[in-house]
Amino acid sequence: MSETLARLSRILGSPPENMLDTLEWSDLELQIGTRLPVDYKILVSAYPRLCLADFIRLLDPRKSIPGLRPLEANAWNSEWLADMREDFPEEFPYPAFPEPEGVLMWANTTDGDYCYWQVIGEPEEWEVVISTDKGRFWSRFPGGVIDFLEALEIRPETLPQPLRHFPRPSSEVYCKID
Repeated sequence: MSETLARLSRILGSPPENMLDTLEWSDLELQIGTRLPVDYKILVSAYPRLCLADFIRLLDPRKSIPGLRPLEANAWNSEWLADMREDFPEEFPYPAFPEPEGVLMWANTTDGDYCYWQVIGEPEEWEVVISTDKGRFWSRFPGGVIDFLEALEIRPETLPQPLRHFPRPSSEVYCKID
């Protein structure tokens, strides 16, 4: 078991039996325009169609709803961010990827929050940026997806204040077909 999968298992429990799926990421990455972080790819592969605490919905290329698939969600989100930055530049500090230092969505929540990476450097160096309250508040987290989930689960006090309302990932973990 890889170190990443072991960390995930400590947070979420073991992946569902026979669910470790080897997705072909190269086509998606080519369409998005960048490689994606390995921890995210392992998370999505090991826990298909994951929803955490009935709150955080990971973007997954296997999902049936276009808004929960990475390519479609980011296409829509890029347009939305561009419009919001034009109308409210002081409230929307991050451009959408592929603009330099832009953000790329990896999850959303049932409350309308967006979970991004800020695309700076290599994918394993990208940090998490969360937009809460439909873009009114932006918070950075100095780490990747797994680091963020560990902080939610184990060290919520280390999170920026607007993110402390997020439920613990282990409170309800399920993989669902949507």
